[in-house]
Amino acid sequence: VRSPLFCFALLCLVDSVPRIQGLPGVGINYGQIANNLPSPSRVSVLLRSLNISRVKLYDTDPVVLSAFSNSNVDFIIGLGNEYLENMTDPAKAQ
Repeated sequence: VRSPLFCFALLCLVDSVPRIQGLPGVGINYGQIANNLPSPSRVSVLLRSLNISRVKLYDTDPVVLSAFSNSNVDFIIGLGNEYLENMTDPAKAQ
């Protein structure tokens, strides 16, 4: 498990990559299995300050989704294989 300082330094390095107009924004994977993680609301503020525009989530944690609401970040949410069958039925998928 990496320290929060290492993660912050890595995000700063990603932010130093020049932005080229017309190319997609920078994205990250956001997971919560580690020690000493900042709260989702603090992560949301940090990512906005770094102009991160795309985030992959590994689940639909309501606290994380709430922290990122109205943040203008595009999400991809991963699903475990055990949920795939239900995705064919709109009522179950909801």
